[in-house]
Amino acid sequence: MDYLEKFKVQVLFYKIKSIFNSKGFYSSYFLMLLKKRMSWRYAMFLDMHVHTKFSDGKMSIKDVVNATIKRGLKGIVVTDHDTLNGSLALMKYVRERNLRILTFPGAEISTKEAHILIYNIPKIPRFETAVELIDKVHDENGIAAFAHPFGRLFLLKYPLVRNNEALRKIDAIECINGRVPMISNLKALELARKYSKPCIGGSDAHIPEEIGVAYTIVNEEISSFDDLLNAILKFKVRASGGRSFMEIARSIIIKHLKR
Repeated sequence: MDYLEKFKVQVLFYKIKSIFNSKGFYSSYFLMLLKKRMSWRYAMFLDMHVHTKFSDGKMSIKDVVNATIKRGLKGIVVTDHDTLNGSLALMKYVRERNLRILTFPGAEISTKEAHILIYNIPKIPRFETAVELIDKVHDENGIAAFAHPFGRLFLLKYPLVRNNEALRKIDAIECINGRVPMISNLKALELARKYSKPCIGGSDAHIPEEIGVAYTIVNEEISSFDDLLNAILKFKVRASGGRSFMEIARSIIIKHLKR
């Protein structure tokens, strides 16, 4: 079963979820599917796309940590817009309290062609193009991922989709984003398949309730960024989760009502 087939199975059971209106049914069945069809020894869940008050999110660092623990996630990365400050604050919070939460520096960088998720770099580099940004992230031994490729205004594609050089150089594609309709996520998965790129998942959370609605599953036990990097480069990661359009709309309304 290849990426596209696995994703179509997931979409099928996502529809079954709405019919039964039972998250427990969906979660337990999909985890069974992972165990039986993908034969993974480990199933570590990480949310790799989250926003806090350091950019346009409504969450404090404490809110992020509490939601992470509540959802049972192994790790989480804050990826505020064009700043590492949120992720560095989370790392400090986790370190000072000796919490068993895996986290790294991260940010979502706005370029003229797309939004690029960058991980584990000491500072945001200066750049002119998306390709230059990717190159500079690689110079720092970091990871660059194409965020929600078909999530511009929910359904439209970003210009980077047509940039072959950038897509060859990018490390991964965010195939499931928690704030993008499933039809757009399916297109992202097809893009990853076309360019032979690993898929990651992230909630794109702006409020605590959104954390963990989409996530990355790692089929290796990891305890450091190097472990995660190796898992991504060896295609030992999968994207999972996702929501209906109505669920996304509800979260957006809640976000705007929060102060």
